[in-house]
Amino acid sequence: MIFQDDFPAERFDFIFAELSASDASNYTDVASDGAPDAIPLAQRIMPNIPASSVQIAIEIAARDREIQQLIERGSFTEIFIPALQGKELALALQRSSSTLSTTDHNRVRIAVRHLVRAAYLLDWYGDLGNRNDVARAYLAFGSAVEEISSVYKVPTTP
Repeated sequence: MIFQDDFPAERFDFIFAELSASDASNYTDVASDGAPDAIPLAQRIMPNIPASSVQIAIEIAARDREIQQLIERGSFTEIFIPALQGKELALALQRSSSTLSTTDHNRVRIAVRHLVRAAYLLDWYGDLGNRNDVARAYLAFGSAVEEISSVYKVPTTP
């Protein structure tokens, strides 16, 4: 958005699920006919949860690779989607980890706790745009993914 001539454009990445005007009748000409209904952010972030624990761990590793790529590009404001999807997948994995040995179950439980906290930090620091804070939060996220991948023997990709 450009507020003033000869000034750089300001980027905003707010997501609105619906029109927020108290009297939306004044804005009917803005809406386009046939446009799809808005999908709530919570629904857009929620990943499909596979039935298999191993497949869930593979999906978590895929979100980890996506976050790495976003960090490399400096696309910090986009990190929140794979980070929060990774969190949801990790919580689902924890619920399905009861078939593991006690040691592995505890490893997953601790890794999930670290991953969930790191996902929220990645979301927050990504919005702030500070590379150092994002990198620190990613270290915790990446370590948790490595632990989960180790327990479920997720193959690493180059």
